[in-house]
Amino acid sequence: MKRPGIIRFELLLLAVLTLLVLWRVMQPAPPPDGLVVYSGIEPGLLLEETFRVEQPVRVVIDATGSFESEEQADSISLAAYGWVLRREDRAVVWSMYSAPLRKGDNTLALVTDTVAFQPGVYDVYFASYGNEDGSSFELSLLDGLFDLSVGDGYVWRDDADEWRMVVRPLGDALAAPVLLDSASPLFLPGEKELLWTSAPMEGRETAEHLFGVTRTAEVHVYAVGEIGEERMDYGWIEDVSSGERVWDMRRENTVPAGGWEVNRLFDGTVSLSPGLYRAVFRTDPRQDYGDWVRNPPFDPAGWGVSLFTTMPEAVQPVDPWEEQEPFIRIDRVGDSERHIARFRVRAPARIAVYALGEMGDEDRYDYATITAGPSERVVWEMTPERSLPAGGRNNRRELAFLDLPPGIYTATYQTDDSHSYDGWSHGEPDHPERWGVTLFQVDEDMNSSAIEVLTVDREGFIEVPDSEGDSVFALAAPARPAGRAPFPGEGAPGVPLVDLTGLGNREHLSAPFTFEGEGFLRIRAVGEVSLSGQYDYGWIENTETGETVWEMTWQNTIPAGGDDRNRMFVGTLSLAPGDYTVYFMTDFSHAYGDFEDSPPNDPEAWGIRVFASRTPEETE
Repeated sequence: MKRPGIIRFELLLLAVLTLLVLWRVMQPAPPPDGLVVYSGIEPGLLLEETFRVEQPVRVVIDATGSFESEEQADSISLAAYGWVLRREDRAVVWSMYSAPLRKGDNTLALVTDTVAFQPGVYDVYFASYGNEDGSSFELSLLDGLFDLSVGDGYVWRDDADEWRMVVRPLGDALAAPVLLDSASPLFLPGEKELLWTSAPMEGRETAEHLFGVTRTAEVHVYAVGEIGEERMDYGWIEDVSSGERVWDMRRENTVPAGGWEVNRLFDGTVSLSPGLYRAVFRTDPRQDYGDWVRNPPFDPAGWGVSLFTTMPEAVQPVDPWEEQEPFIRIDRVGDSERHIARFRVRAPARIAVYALGEMGDEDRYDYATITAGPSERVVWEMTPERSLPAGGRNNRRELAFLDLPPGIYTATYQTDDSHSYDGWSHGEPDHPERWGVTLFQVDEDMNSSAIEVLTVDREGFIEVPDSEGDSVFALAAPARPAGRAPFPGEGAPGVPLVDLTGLGNREHLSAPFTFEGEGFLRIRAVGEVSLSGQYDYGWIENTETGETVWEMTWQNTIPAGGDDRNRMFVGTLSLAPGDYTVYFMTDFSHAYGDFEDSPPNDPEAWGIRVFASRTPEETE
């Protein structure tokens, strides 16, 4: 008979062994070995790894994903799946869609496949967003608390614990991992045929590229975007001289790109005649690189447009600043300046406008506009929506092409009191010397006299104290920044007869002047006028008789930008010789320095300015 102490020891040992066995059983299985291993995958993810093959090799791919539903297993509609992309030509060399799938429990999809890989660089992907509307991993609070996913079309997400993908070589490991981060080049380094790429692009972005073709050339266009019933993320190539689109990405000329049905691919060749071209790609807020709402395309990093050519000597990037002399150049602009360039177009002309300035998501600080005629109708203005990042924070650039009929036009560039060529508050742009606006002729064959520069005036605003010690802004001619040559056609700023601008609330100002009757008056007034009345407005009286000879009304003004109440008068006035007084009054709200709603395009002009003019046509 065994002693009681020995029996107790054996029982204790047995209990310990039992606990060890139970602990081992409860532990998750160790991750499998392989060159690329994905496991522990959650819904709503895109996984990517890259490896390089130095010599031909055969690999085994073991993958488990999910069908959208049990009913869709026969149609091979996969919600979670993996694939392999060859980076050199963006070809899908293996996919669960084309592999010999086996149906597992519920919606599971399983495959074990052997694939031969030639030398090259390969990207291994696994996506788990789903493809059906409402199948992205966006659970509501109730979904999370009460697990309402059963029967709601999300059943495939219950398979997540089983999802995996393993790539392992057969025999000797002839493949080696390549560690590349998410910002790695889209195409292989040293790619000789790549002309330009915008990929990969995130949401709310626009990318563009200007290039010239010296002789007829074939350009290979590779574009991946989002096109459903409407075009959301798409691109085009336009002939700059005519504005005509020579290639346009549409549903009918694209094919499915893999993943969600709106992912579309264009992969073809466009023949281009000699000329100047611009390639553009634009994205909306959803379904883009880094922020997928459904399964991405087979080539996620290709989201955007890429151009290739086998004739690099005939297809070259173009920078207007280096290729052509501008007919108006306003650059190296400093703080608190406004520059006004007027030019006459004698025959229909197409021009290029290059502007570099400072803008936030909604506000504009340093920017350009172009207006036409005495009404100053805006034909172009620099906006946050159309402009592109230019390096640093809030630095934006915009390249626009305008078709202008004959007439007189005004290009204006204005800056606020900080962050300019005088000094960069939050990072200088890529080309700081271009801070301003520059205009070029597009058609080199156009007669040089077709566009005539009339004046280029420099204005600025300096801060001075008023009688009560508050800060106001007065017109001044700023000093030219060091290193900046005079602008073409630059002269001294026109001196106004009367300048009552930059007016705040509750002001009633007047200024007398004498008119000799030699010429005309040029009036520019900005204020608050509506159909129901005049709130901030100006008028001119004959000093001797008290007669009102001109008044700012709704009928003779035009929109001044911003809120509908902002109105502007720009025009000329013929007067008899005599003494006159200019008046401007503001009410208790919505004026310079305290706009209740959106300010006008030129807030500092709130008020009135009067100039002497030689002819009534001077401001046409």
